[in-house]
Amino acid sequence: MKIQFRLLLLPSLLLLLLTECKKFPDDKSISLRSANRRFHNYKWQINSVKLDNSDITNLYNDSLRIGDLEDIDFQFGKADSYGFTICNIYYKDVPRDTFHLYSEYSFTPKNETFSISDFDNGRFANEKEDMRILNNLFYKIFNIRKLYKDEFVIKDKRNIEIRFIGR
Repeated sequence: MKIQFRLLLLPSLLLLLLTECKKFPDDKSISLRSANRRFHNYKWQINSVKLDNSDITNLYNDSLRIGDLEDIDFQFGKADSYGFTICNIYYKDVPRDTFHLYSEYSFTPKNETFSISDFDNGRFANEKEDMRILNNLFYKIFNIRKLYKDEFVIKDKRNIEIRFIGR
């Protein structure tokens, strides 16, 4: 009787454990890695920006001076000893010693929220203009819709959806 109970209990616990790993509404299936680990293990690139399901990525690409959204790498660091969470921002084809900006961010898987703010203003006019555009894009708190494998999707109350691809 005990053996049968254990054999029944083990798959039930395993199923419960695995279904808890699907955290966000649009995730395809379960993941055995934590949301924090999946989030911090990639450099993220913006793949698309949509407003009410209409792609508006080119509107941002036309406004940016140094490159396109797809050319920007976002690398989200873990909290430092003071509790600051810094996002390093690079343009892929521009040397890091000439263009390296940063911002603060908040990633809260428990509440399913993400925000990025206080973009560095940069040193040159092109950098300042691009950072102003990014500040406008990431203006509010976003709900995390998906964080699965190398895909990260956030959506805000303005109905702007930003899709990142990890590499």
